[in-house]
Amino acid sequence: MPRTPNCRPLNRRSLVKKSGSGFTLQPVVMEYVTNRLIEQLCREVSSGVVALFDSHALVYAQGDADLRQSQLCLVLKPVADRLSALCGGAGALKARLKQMLEQLRANESTGYAAGNVLNLLIFLGSDLRGWDFSGLTIRQADLREAALEDTNFSGCHFVRCALSDLQEWTWKAASPALPLTGACVTF
Repeated sequence: MPRTPNCRPLNRRSLVKKSGSGFTLQPVVMEYVTNRLIEQLCREVSSGVVALFDSHALVYAQGDADLRQSQLCLVLKPVADRLSALCGGAGALKARLKQMLEQLRANESTGYAAGNVLNLLIFLGSDLRGWDFSGLTIRQADLREAALEDTNFSGCHFVRCALSDLQEWTWKAASPALPLTGACVTF
Protein backbone atom coordinates (compact mmCIF):
# COMPACT_ATOMS: atom_id res chain seq x y z
CA MET A 1 0.00 0.00 0.00
CA PRO A 2 1.39 3.45 -0.86
CA ARG A 3 2.65 5.44 2.08
CA THR A 4 0.61 8.57 1.48
CA PRO A 5 -3.15 8.64 2.07
CA ASN A 6 -3.65 10.52 -1.22
CA CYS A 7 -2.38 7.50 -3.16
CA ARG A 8 -4.73 4.96 -1.56
CA PRO A 9 -7.66 5.78 -3.88
CA LEU A 10 -5.35 5.34 -6.88
CA ASN A 11 -4.22 1.98 -5.57
CA ARG A 12 -7.85 0.85 -5.18
CA ARG A 13 -8.52 1.90 -8.77
CA SER A 14 -5.47 -0.05 -9.98
CA LEU A 15 -3.72 3.05 -11.38
CA VAL A 16 -0.68 2.40 -9.23
CA LYS A 17 0.97 -0.79 -8.12
CA LYS A 18 3.20 -1.51 -5.18
CA SER A 19 6.86 -1.61 -6.07
CA GLY A 20 9.46 -2.47 -3.43
CA SER A 21 9.23 0.22 -0.78
CA GLY A 22 7.16 2.59 -2.92
CA PHE A 23 4.77 2.55 -5.81
CA THR A 24 4.76 2.98 -9.56
CA LEU A 25 2.18 3.58 -12.24
CA GLN A 26 0.64 0.69 -14.13
CA PRO A 27 2.37 0.29 -17.54
CA VAL A 28 -0.59 1.58 -19.54
CA VAL A 29 -0.87 4.65 -17.30
CA MET A 30 2.90 5.21 -17.49
CA GLU A 31 2.75 5.05 -21.29
CA TYR A 32 -0.13 7.55 -21.37
CA VAL A 33 1.64 9.97 -19.02
CA THR A 34 4.90 9.67 -20.97
CA ASN A 35 3.11 10.38 -24.26
CA ARG A 36 1.40 13.44 -22.77
CA LEU A 37 4.76 14.66 -21.42
CA ILE A 38 6.37 14.25 -24.85
CA GLU A 39 3.50 16.11 -26.55
CA GLN A 40 3.73 18.99 -24.07
CA LEU A 41 7.52 19.24 -24.38
CA CYS A 42 7.24 19.37 -28.18
CA ARG A 43 4.55 22.07 -28.00
CA GLU A 44 6.75 24.15 -25.72
CA VAL A 45 9.87 23.88 -27.88
CA SER A 46 7.84 24.63 -31.03
CA SER A 47 6.17 27.67 -29.49
CA GLY A 48 9.26 28.92 -27.65
CA VAL A 49 7.32 29.17 -24.37
CA VAL A 50 8.97 26.65 -22.06
CA ALA A 51 7.67 25.46 -18.72
CA LEU A 52 8.10 21.67 -18.38
CA PHE A 53 11.11 21.81 -20.70
CA ASP A 54 12.76 24.14 -18.18
CA SER A 55 11.49 22.50 -14.99
CA HIS A 56 12.27 18.86 -15.83
CA ALA A 57 15.39 17.10 -17.11
CA LEU A 58 14.84 14.85 -20.13
CA VAL A 59 17.80 12.72 -19.06
CA TYR A 60 19.13 12.11 -15.56
CA ALA A 61 22.81 12.43 -16.46
CA GLN A 62 24.08 10.96 -13.20
CA GLY A 63 21.74 7.96 -13.26
CA ASP A 64 22.98 4.47 -13.95
CA ALA A 65 23.42 3.30 -17.53
CA ASP A 66 20.11 1.38 -17.64
CA LEU A 67 18.13 4.41 -16.48
CA ARG A 68 19.83 6.70 -19.01
CA GLN A 69 19.26 4.21 -21.82
CA SER A 70 15.60 3.92 -20.86
CA GLN A 71 15.23 7.72 -20.83
CA LEU A 72 16.94 7.99 -24.22
CA CYS A 73 14.56 5.45 -25.76
CA LEU A 74 11.33 6.45 -24.03
CA VAL A 75 11.69 10.25 -23.82
CA LEU A 76 14.60 11.80 -25.71
CA LYS A 77 14.22 9.85 -28.98
CA PRO A 78 10.46 10.47 -29.29
CA VAL A 79 10.95 14.17 -28.45
CA ALA A 80 13.73 14.47 -31.05
CA ASP A 81 11.70 12.60 -33.68
CA ARG A 82 8.52 14.63 -33.14
CA LEU A 83 10.36 17.94 -33.00
CA SER A 84 12.22 17.12 -36.24
CA ALA A 85 8.88 16.38 -37.90
CA LEU A 86 7.20 19.50 -36.45
CA CYS A 87 10.08 21.77 -37.43
CA GLY A 88 10.51 20.34 -40.91
CA GLY A 89 13.69 18.34 -40.41
CA ALA A 90 16.78 18.12 -38.24
CA GLY A 91 18.30 21.31 -39.69
CA ALA A 92 15.23 23.37 -38.86
CA LEU A 93 15.09 21.81 -35.38
CA LYS A 94 18.71 22.80 -34.74
CA ALA A 95 17.91 26.36 -35.83
CA ARG A 96 14.96 26.37 -33.42
CA LEU A 97 17.17 25.12 -30.59
CA LYS A 98 19.72 27.85 -31.37
CA GLN A 99 16.94 30.47 -31.05
CA MET A 100 15.88 28.86 -27.79
CA LEU A 101 19.40 29.27 -26.37
CA GLU A 102 19.21 33.01 -27.11
CA GLN A 103 15.83 33.20 -25.34
CA LEU A 104 17.21 31.32 -22.32
CA ARG A 105 20.20 33.64 -22.15
CA ALA A 106 17.96 36.73 -22.36
CA ASN A 107 15.65 35.37 -19.64
CA GLU A 108 18.61 34.30 -17.47
CA SER A 109 17.10 30.82 -17.14
CA THR A 110 18.61 28.61 -14.46
CA GLY A 111 16.43 25.55 -15.06
CA TYR A 112 16.96 22.43 -17.15
CA ALA A 113 16.20 23.90 -20.59
CA ALA A 114 19.81 24.57 -21.67
CA GLY A 115 20.87 21.09 -20.54
CA ASN A 116 17.88 19.61 -22.37
CA VAL A 117 18.86 21.48 -25.53
CA LEU A 118 22.43 20.20 -25.22
CA ASN A 119 21.24 16.62 -24.61
CA LEU A 120 18.96 16.84 -27.68
CA LEU A 121 21.79 18.16 -29.85
CA ILE A 122 24.14 15.41 -28.67
CA PHE A 123 21.44 12.78 -29.25
CA LEU A 124 20.91 14.12 -32.79
CA GLY A 125 24.64 13.75 -33.45
CA SER A 126 25.04 17.48 -34.03
CA ASP A 127 28.37 19.08 -34.69
CA LEU A 128 28.60 21.45 -31.72
CA ARG A 129 31.49 23.49 -33.11
CA GLY A 130 30.46 27.12 -33.08
CA TRP A 131 27.49 26.64 -30.74
CA ASP A 132 27.19 29.29 -28.03
CA PHE A 133 26.09 28.17 -24.56
CA SER A 134 27.86 31.07 -22.87
CA GLY A 135 26.37 32.43 -19.68
CA LEU A 136 23.83 29.62 -19.32
CA THR A 137 23.20 27.21 -16.49
CA ILE A 138 23.68 23.69 -17.86
CA ARG A 139 21.88 21.10 -15.72
CA GLN A 140 21.88 17.31 -16.17
CA ALA A 141 23.77 17.32 -19.47
CA ASP A 142 25.42 14.01 -20.31
CA LEU A 143 28.63 15.15 -21.99
CA ARG A 144 30.62 11.92 -21.72
CA GLU A 145 30.36 11.03 -25.41
CA ALA A 146 30.15 14.58 -26.80
CA ALA A 147 32.76 16.22 -29.00
CA LEU A 148 32.87 19.75 -27.57
CA GLU A 149 35.75 21.34 -29.47
CA ASP A 150 35.13 25.00 -30.31
CA THR A 151 31.87 25.09 -28.33
CA ASN A 152 31.48 28.28 -26.27
CA PHE A 153 30.83 27.51 -22.61
CA SER A 154 32.31 30.73 -21.22
CA GLY A 155 30.54 31.87 -18.07
CA CYS A 156 28.45 28.69 -17.88
CA HIS A 157 27.43 27.11 -14.62
CA PHE A 158 27.46 23.30 -14.85
CA VAL A 159 25.19 21.51 -12.37
CA ARG A 160 25.01 17.73 -12.04
CA CYS A 161 26.44 17.12 -15.49
CA ALA A 162 28.17 13.89 -16.39
CA LEU A 163 31.69 14.35 -17.77
CA SER A 164 34.38 11.92 -18.77
CA ASP A 165 37.52 12.08 -16.67
CA LEU A 166 39.44 13.51 -19.65
CA GLN A 167 36.85 16.27 -20.16
CA GLU A 168 37.02 17.33 -16.54
CA TRP A 169 40.81 17.34 -16.55
CA THR A 170 40.93 19.30 -19.81
CA TRP A 171 38.33 21.85 -18.67
CA LYS A 172 39.95 22.42 -15.30
CA ALA A 173 43.36 22.84 -16.94
CA ALA A 174 41.97 25.30 -19.50
CA SER A 175 39.89 27.30 -17.02
CA PRO A 176 40.42 26.66 -13.31
CA ALA A 177 37.51 28.99 -12.51
CA LEU A 178 35.01 26.95 -14.56
CA PRO A 179 32.15 26.09 -12.20
CA LEU A 180 31.39 22.37 -12.30
CA THR A 181 28.95 22.22 -9.36
CA GLY A 182 28.06 18.62 -8.61
CA ALA A 183 29.54 17.38 -11.88
CA CYS A 184 29.75 13.64 -12.11
CA VAL A 185 33.06 12.32 -13.36
CA THR A 186 33.11 8.77 -14.70
CA PHE A 187 36.25 6.67 -14.57
